Amino acid sequence: MKKKSSKMILGVCWLLFIIWEILVMNWANAQDYVFKRIDLVIILPILILFTIYMLFQIFREKRKKKKKSNIK
Repeated sequence: MKKKSSKMILGVCWLLFIIWEILVMNWANAQDYVFKRIDLVIILPILILFTIYMLFQIFREKRKKKKKSNIK
């Protein structure tokens, strides 16, 4: 997968998560009872791990470019 498309996928994932959160918060405000957010236990760790992985890839890419420019 290309790096730019991976970054775009990451951005779309975060955008979809934000939309999901807004919808769930609006729905939760309409409910009369308190409930546990199990969806966050599943969605959020995956999204955070993917974000950390992408940040690591970006850092590694910049580091390689810096090393190449120092060699020349």
